Amino acid sequence: MKIHLSAQTPDTSIDEDAVYLEVVPEVKGHVYGLGSQGYHRSISSGEASPSRGPTYGLHELEELQRDRQSLQETLLNERMERQEQMQRDKMERQQENQEMQDRLALDVILHLRIRALEVLYALGVLDEDAKLTSPIGFQVS
Repeated sequence: MKIHLSAQTPDTSIDEDAVYLEVVPEVKGHVYGLGSQGYHRSISSGEASPSRGPTYGLHELEELQRDRQSLQETLLNERMERQEQMQRDKMERQQENQEMQDRLALDVILHLRIRALEVLYALGVLDEDAKLTSPIGFQVS
């Protein structure tokens, strides 16, 4: 088929088949028309085939399921380990707090004993050796 371009150039004509072959050389299985792509056609079977994603076999699906299960177990184990570590840390902090309270209580008791001895000495009830000067005769040491 030949196309005449304009009235000014009557000798010039274009062969559409030649233009198509120059623009899209050796394209198999595609039909082009006016710049748009047609459907994909399988050369061997002669049927149109829709575009599909990858297909997986039963083996691959089972492997993916095993991997998924393994990841879930790993995540569960890590979560349990974090919770156990948090519980251990909490118990350790509680023990440290209890030890500190015990030390403070002992410090208070010691301070009270020292203050009581100072008062008794100031009142003259105790001598310098921290012995009672009362007639009962019992000693504080």
